[in-house]
Amino acid sequence: MNSEPESKSLATPELFYFLNQNDGFYKWKMEENPLQYKTMIIVGSITMCLFGLLDILYLQDPWRSEFLKITFLGIGPFLIITALIYKYDNTSWFCPLSIFLTLVVSALACVKLVNLAESAGIGPIYPVLMVIVLFSFFLSGLHYFLSMIISLTILIAYCVANFDQFCSTIGFPPEIVFLSLSILASLIGSISMERSLRKRFLQSEELSYFADRDSLTGLFNRRYFFNFAGKIWKQCLRDQLPLTIMIADVDFFKKYNDYYGHVQGDKCLLALSGTFESAMKRPFDLVSRFGGEEFIFLWFNTDSNYIEKVMEEIRRDVESLKIEHADSKINSYVTISAGLASCIPSETTSIKDLVQNADASLYKAKTQGRNRCVYQ
Repeated sequence: MNSEPESKSLATPELFYFLNQNDGFYKWKMEENPLQYKTMIIVGSITMCLFGLLDILYLQDPWRSEFLKITFLGIGPFLIITALIYKYDNTSWFCPLSIFLTLVVSALACVKLVNLAESAGIGPIYPVLMVIVLFSFFLSGLHYFLSMIISLTILIAYCVANFDQFCSTIGFPPEIVFLSLSILASLIGSISMERSLRKRFLQSEELSYFADRDSLTGLFNRRYFFNFAGKIWKQCLRDQLPLTIMIADVDFFKKYNDYYGHVQGDKCLLALSGTFESAMKRPFDLVSRFGGEEFIFLWFNTDSNYIEKVMEEIRRDVESLKIEHADSKINSYVTISAGLASCIPSETTSIKDLVQNADASLYKAKTQGRNRCVYQ
């Protein structure tokens, strides 16, 4: 038997959203709204350039050079790195991390700019900090916990930078009130929006699950099998590895239904499906309900000795269930017949050709007396 095939997973890796969020939600979220992240990067770049242009037009040195230095040298590199990461690897956890770091740096830079503006006599422009709070919660796409970290960073940095002024002020500074209310309102809105997104995600997952599964047995259905097998076929074609298909049919199942009734027939299929599923040991092994009383199996990169051993074990396991079949012509218990076909894919063949060969083997198993497996 060959060892477990060392091949990359066919599924896209889930985003590690750096908060132990490994349930696929953030992967879905980023893939569902790719325009949101591109828009964020573009808007951030344009905004930074506009602020820099306004600084050049309306400020005098030394304030002009200080503003430009903080705007372009402080925020610019992080924005460029985020844009490059998103362009080349937008499913990596580096993408949300870079967005988070860019916003943290922008928040600290803007606190410094607000204080410089007040020192230059431009006037209080702290509302720009409230804009960053709203941007962090609703446009960046970050988890609300990360957005809260950014917002609290702004609040704490602003309080520290203006500590002496606040100490000499009678009453609570209004800008702190406005900032705090902005954070609270944004947090409530972000949580509500994320709950709605999670509900959509779960509904999408549920629909996907039922679309791919057989309603009776819980096994994958025919549609899913051909989608999955098509991907495996391409991988075997590329690496020149063997692929094996087996089709199993319950012997005299129509007679079983007629004798015991369809309800008992469903229970029989359910019991068989559990046996079949337990025989699939490796990550790429697959069993699906092919239709009616037929089941189809797929094995990736295995040799003939292993396949012959496994298919015979499956046949014996079904017989050992001892499901009574009084109307069977070959056994007093339910049995199966199976046909197998194996090949190394080529450009002139397809997965459907292999399935047809397995079906031909199944026909031979039936003509040779049933309750047996034929391998070609």
